[in-house]
Amino acid sequence: MATQKMAQFYTVDDIAGALGVSSKTVRRRIAEGQLRAHRIGRQLRISADDFRAYVALQRLSTVSI
Repeated sequence: MATQKMAQFYTVDDIAGALGVSSKTVRRRIAEGQLRAHRIGRQLRISADDFRAYVALQRLSTVSI
């Protein structure tokens, strides 16, 4: 029997805490399309994969040559 890995999702507050910003900032980044989020019911959730992709993009954009 094959097992599938369940995607892990974070709340806006979880992401805000991890980034050291306010939840309002996280919601703004979602609205601007910088951070992908999924609406589950009335709640916004960010997948672990989408969070990692966002962090990687931010890391690349802050590298100075």
